[in-house]
Parts: sequence; C-alpha cells; structure tokens
Amino acid sequence: MTASLLAVGPFRALLAAAALERFANSAMTVMLGFQVYALTHNPFDLGLLGLVEAIPGSVLSCMAAISPTGTAAGASCWSRLRC
Repeated sequence: MTASLLAVGPFRALLAAAALERFANSAMTVMLGFQVYALTHNPFDLGLLGLVEAIPGSVLSCMAAISPTGTAAGASCWSRLRC
C-alpha cells in the first residue's frame, strides 16, 4: 500500500511539502525565541512567549472536544478552566 502511494507524483509532492512546512514552522519558533532574547536579554520574556504560543492550542482543543449535539465530550476540560 505504501509503495503504491509513493509511486504517485502529486502525493510525493504533498508529502514533501508537509515535511518542509513542519521543519520551517519549527525553525521559525526557535528563531523567534532567539530574536526575543536578543532584543530583551530577559528569560522571563521567553517564558511569556512560550505561554502565548501554548494558550491558543489549549483553548481550541477544549472547544473542539464539545460535540454539536450538546453533550460535552470535553466538559471535564472546560470545568477545569472555569473558576
């Protein structure tokens, strides 16, 4: 099955593009940290940068866990976020 997929040219191009995009995204994240540290020389700002990068993913993953039928599959996640 895998050999037949790799024989398709557009699929190979898609696979290569996805791998390059993931590499570029990781490189950009590292370079952003270096840039923030070069400008501020403050490790606390690096921590804030990490927090700003992590919050949207956490919130959106909780929102994605709620099913459209009204039964909250992610109710435990939301209950932990509410005070």
